[in-house]
Formats: sequence, structure tokens, C-alpha cells
Amino acid sequence: MKRVLYFLMALIPACCAAQESNGGIADTPKSNIEEDCQYDSLVQQARWGDGRAYLKLADLYRKGQGVQQNLLGAISMLAMAEQYGAIGHLEDYMKNLPEEDNMKLFFDAMENFERKNLGESAELTDRLIAQGSPEGYALKGIMAVEQGDTVKGKQLIGLAVEQGCTYAELLLTFLADWRGGRNPSTEVLVPLADRIPLACKWLGDAYAGKKDKGMTNERLAAMYYMKADEQACLGKQAAGWLLNYYMAHDEQVSEQELERLRALSGVTASKSKEE
Repeated sequence: MKRVLYFLMALIPACCAAQESNGGIADTPKSNIEEDCQYDSLVQQARWGDGRAYLKLADLYRKGQGVQQNLLGAISMLAMAEQYGAIGHLEDYMKNLPEEDNMKLFFDAMENFERKNLGESAELTDRLIAQGSPEGYALKGIMAVEQGDTVKGKQLIGLAVEQGCTYAELLLTFLADWRGGRNPSTEVLVPLADRIPLACKWLGDAYAGKKDKGMTNERLAAMYYMKADEQACLGKQAAGWLLNYYMAHDEQVSEQELERLRALSGVTASKSKEE
């Protein structure tokens, strides 16, 4: 079960998944303006490598404050918070969550399925669904596929997609070769890139030659990395790649932007010049 979850999450430590906030401030009800401003401010702080900002973004995604509630987004932000030193491990965050929190129910259901506690796992996913979390349907779909019922699994994951679950949408791109462990093709992910920064990050990695040297295209890699970066979804390695790309191609980029990418990648100004 965990390997099915982590074949998506394996992409996250070097990147993150984020959704667009719920509209611009001009179209937002007055009571939500402060939350939207907080989200935008935290994204900008995170783009400078602020681990605490990533941790706060995880809270916003988990609770659905100023941004659409999204467990994958929350998990992704926590992975980034860990990368930038704000937490030691995901478990450090999880242990302090309320028992009925959607994220805690999600992981408890997964753990129980791993331990063959199928009744308990099913009850937990039902509670997720009852609380309005589409990830409950996605998890039920994973369980069905793991138990050999791929048709039912796809139907349940599709139901989660209909309810706006990004995690489920990405699962479907991998489902064609679930057990083979292959990554989805770029053709499958390109249509998702405008909406899902995780897809942008994966495409950036692919065109940077990290998946297959034969498909290296630096221009496309830079384009997709920049899209991911807009939502604070770059991570250290990709930030370093983008910094080197700008330097090597003499791109017209401000010194402040270069400074930000150095901070995000953990590279000093003198080291980046040497490279």
C-alpha cells in the first residue's frame, strides 16, 4: 500500500504540489481576504527557502484556509518544510494532529491497510468520505487496485477526481502501469501542467534529463521549472539547475532573482559563479 502512495510522494521531497488559491482578492468574500493575503505572503517567503513558511502553507492546505483543501498539497508542503529544516520528519507533524483530522485519518487508514486490518481501514476511509474529503475515495480506489479489482479502483479514483482531488488525478496518470512502477509520459502530464505544479516539476525534471537523457530539452525544462517555482514548488536541486541555466545562457535576470535562487538552492554566490 505504501509503495502505491509513495510512487507519487517520491516526487515530492525535491518538489511540492500546490493548487491555485481560491480566486483573486477582488473576487474573494471580505471574510477571506486576510487568509488569501496570508497564503500569497507565505508563498513568496517559501520561494526564498523559508521552511517555516512551508510549514504554515501545509496548515493552510490541510485546513482549506485561503486555498482549496488538499491533502497532497499539505503533504507536499511538509516535505518541503523538512527539506528546508522546519521539521525533522512528517511524523513530527502528524503526531500533534487531532484524531479526526483528515490527514491523520488518511494515514491511519493507509497504515491499517498495510497491517491487514481491512475493517478498520475501511471504517477510516468511510469517515474521511463522510467528512467531505475526496481523498477517501482515492484511498478506497488504491485499496481496490491493491486487492486486484482495478476496474472498481479506477471508478473510485475517478469519483475522487470529479470532486477535485489532485492526488487522485495524478494517480490516474500512473495507473496504466501501476505495478510496473513506470513514470507517466510527458504527453499525459502536459495537459495538467497549467493547474498542477507537481506536474510542472515532474516535466521540468524530465526535460532536464533526470528521467531519460535522451529527452533532454533545456528550454522546456526551464519553462516548467519556472511554472513550478511560481507556486513555491521548486526545491533545492531544481533551483540549482535553474540558477545554472540562467548563468550559462546569460539570461536577463535580476540580481535579486539570482540571489533568491541561490538561497533556495543553498548555493553561495561565489560557488555559482565558479560553476
